[in-house]
Amino acid sequence: MQPFSKIACQLNYTNQNTNMRKIILSVIIPTVFVDVLFSCIKPVPTEPLKRVRYEMTGTFTGKFKIIYNENVNGITERNNDSLPWIKELTYQPNVIKIDIGAQSSIAGLPGQNVALKIFVNGAEVKSSSATASSTGEITLPKLLYNF
Repeated sequence: MQPFSKIACQLNYTNQNTNMRKIILSVIIPTVFVDVLFSCIKPVPTEPLKRVRYEMTGTFTGKFKIIYNENVNGITERNNDSLPWIKELTYQPNVIKIDIGAQSSIAGLPGQNVALKIFVNGAEVKSSSATASSTGEITLPKLLYNF
């Protein structure tokens, strides 16, 4: 028969060993797992906002009806705007295309001109121009830009 003190030491060693296993299983392994998991996950890149500038310039002395659409909030219509006309907007990353067009709402003089430009993040991406007819009217066909 083993002496009582030797049995007590073996039980104490077994309890310490069991406690150490519990610590390893409950603290260390989950910590290592979480570290490995998060080290593999890369942040999803976010798309930048789109800074758009519409610009109409020229010699036209009449007024314009201007219509633009960013395909999220719908169509915006402006009436009786004169040159120069500038509109700056910031669009969310989910906007994939924009368009703008204009026609005279009040005639100018025959031969006067207008230029329409679209800038995205400071760079010109689309442009068109038109000249007033013999009646002094101008139509700028719609400019469409896909991001």
